[in-house]
Amino acid sequence: DEEGINNIEEDVALESVTKLLKQVQEEYEEAEVYLRKFYEEPDGHHNKLSRLCLSSLPLSSRLVAMKLQSVGHTFHSKNCFLLKLRQITILFNCPLELDAISATSVTSPTVTDDDDLPIAPEDLFFSALSSSADCLSNTKSNSESSRELSIFIFRPPDFSLIDISTIDFVLITNHKHMLGLPFLTEYLGFKGKIFATEPVVEFGRQHMEELVHYFSSSSSGRSSGMGRLGHGKKSSSSEGWRPIYTLKDVKLCIDKVQQVRYREQLILYDTLKISAYSAGHSLGSANWQIGAGYEQMAFLSSSSTYTGLHPSSFDVDVLKDARVVIVSDLRNGGDRNGGADDVLMEKTMNKVCGHVARTLKRSGNVLFPISTTGIVFDLIGSLREHLANMGIDIGVQTSRSIPFYMISPVADKSLQYSNICGEWMHPSHQDLVYVPEAPLPHGELLESNRLRVFPSFDAAALGGDFREPCVVFTGDWRGLRQGPVDWFWRMWGNKSTNTCLFTETDIDYRTLLTTLHHTLRMDMVHCPIDTRLSFNDVRDMIRRLDRAPQFVLVPKDVKEDNIEMELDGEEGPTGKGKEWKEDQSVTTWKVYGDGEVVGIDVDRGWERVMISEKLAKTIRASKFTNGGDILNTSMVAPLTGVLSVHNNRYELHPVTTPQYLQALQLNKQRSLWGGNVKVERVLQELHKLGVPLSSIHVNVNSMTQSVILTLPADMHAQIEFRPQENMTVIEARDEDVRVVLRDIIVGGLVEV
Repeated sequence: DEEGINNIEEDVALESVTKLLKQVQEEYEEAEVYLRKFYEEPDGHHNKLSRLCLSSLPLSSRLVAMKLQSVGHTFHSKNCFLLKLRQITILFNCPLELDAISATSVTSPTVTDDDDLPIAPEDLFFSALSSSADCLSNTKSNSESSRELSIFIFRPPDFSLIDISTIDFVLITNHKHMLGLPFLTEYLGFKGKIFATEPVVEFGRQHMEELVHYFSSSSSGRSSGMGRLGHGKKSSSSEGWRPIYTLKDVKLCIDKVQQVRYREQLILYDTLKISAYSAGHSLGSANWQIGAGYEQMAFLSSSSTYTGLHPSSFDVDVLKDARVVIVSDLRNGGDRNGGADDVLMEKTMNKVCGHVARTLKRSGNVLFPISTTGIVFDLIGSLREHLANMGIDIGVQTSRSIPFYMISPVADKSLQYSNICGEWMHPSHQDLVYVPEAPLPHGELLESNRLRVFPSFDAAALGGDFREPCVVFTGDWRGLRQGPVDWFWRMWGNKSTNTCLFTETDIDYRTLLTTLHHTLRMDMVHCPIDTRLSFNDVRDMIRRLDRAPQFVLVPKDVKEDNIEMELDGEEGPTGKGKEWKEDQSVTTWKVYGDGEVVGIDVDRGWERVMISEKLAKTIRASKFTNGGDILNTSMVAPLTGVLSVHNNRYELHPVTTPQYLQALQLNKQRSLWGGNVKVERVLQELHKLGVPLSSIHVNVNSMTQSVILTLPADMHAQIEFRPQENMTVIEARDEDVRVVLRDIIVGGLVEV
């Protein structure tokens, strides 16, 4: 009832407030403990005070807990992570998983036992795109008998155990890794910031629109009927499966993304700095560097070091001074070194071009289920060059010309936009932006109408301009069973002279083929063009760094040569466990798995501290000469204050609390400045006070270079100078004697 619902909402609100208060109390207690330790610790206090400057505080022997979790399902484990660092939670990427379930369509409304509403095909959030007249007539002829329908459902990362309100911001590395964002922002209530480069945002928007075009319900945007899907292997949304979002969701989501440039530094929460660096994988793809205080960490995802492709080169500076490196989305492959990368890519491209050439030679058609962005830009250029060497031109000019078609609702936008992304391209392509020549090969083909673009695949759109044999690029491969791929399979699939080439790396085409409702005789070739880094690439990259990171995290399902990083229990890639160190290396390698939380303890040496305006006004600096060298003079000032911590911001304020004032007064009476003290000057000051020099015993330790002045027996005191430790120690039974000796020492250190 309504009253019960209100009570539940109040309990949830009370629980949230209690949790927040507990977190604040823990932060306060931690700051208080450190403050007491800083001011009340007698040993080593001189070192702490001498190292305190206006911008930094030492935090020696302290550890920062950093937690990393691979979020969600196995599909997402390569590129979706939740990182918690200093009470800040960062989400890396928000991908989307697609699946198809089978449901028996009916020609008339029916009623289930659980619902009194009729089930219509549109309630199953599935509607096919328009096809040719023949396909439509075949569909109508079979509509009177029961048949299988493919119902496409989507799943974002698993946020079921995550409080979305605790995520502070999202960092996107690649346009393929942001397709689940509308679910996060428009359905799960995420209110934080999202950062991505301009090309990633634009290509991501295009991919989202393409998904909506192929898989949305024609009758209702958000109504899904998920609760009534009882015919397939996934019968409810309890596993996270849901229908695709709407175009309105896409627009609202994209408007929330803040665009950044490479190497642009953003400061968040005062102490956190983030910057995007080129990943070299696609236009705008980025790796992220995160700076927290004086510590740096790097996140690598979908990166490439190939130099012959169109994207901007991989920027290795993302790893500079990084204490922690998180690596994801690695390729499975053999060892590659240096220039061999480009050789391997050339071999792969030649293999793909060879399949195309052989198919065209036998008057067959070639079908590429490939995204309209990314590697397809390089593939078109390689095909044009390969066919030109065979005397085959692209287009419809002659009988030997082979037309190229790209069929997708976003193909034209993608091809046009990519040619104006000069600053995101490799330097060899950037120069062409400023001359009357398209920087990418498809630009010239578009202008000369040799590459034709169509928004849909039906016969009306293609009309009489469609000529065979040809090469067709069909857009996102996720539409294998819905969209142009399925249409061309029906049209070309019964001829063995035709070829379908799969070049995407994350496609399980064999499983998809087993779910088809028609038999294919055409050649099905899987030739993945994988430009991602391998584990050996990452390892070599880490070895070449001037400053090796303290930790490197890698996924456990990476295979390299004969080494398989499948951890059954505690096995590592060399049988060394889930973490290991290589010979003569300071870097600890850690392995993470699906949904696993990995804790990282990073040595933390210093922290940046701000001084409040009120405290700054009380500072009175004095000259300090080190060892009597007038050229080595600094301005120093004693400084006391209360250290407060809020939103990861450390700030010193004047001391006003009585308990702290008492502690500071006691500390002031017992503390001395560090620095080098002239023993001769101390002896002179003692002589001025009436202490006979003949009664002072001087003992020099040649090993430690320390000097001990033992004063007359009636004073019961001694002074020990420790120049190597930058410390002076006074021991006295009488408090008045100790204060006098302290003033002499301080007078020898600071000259007003």
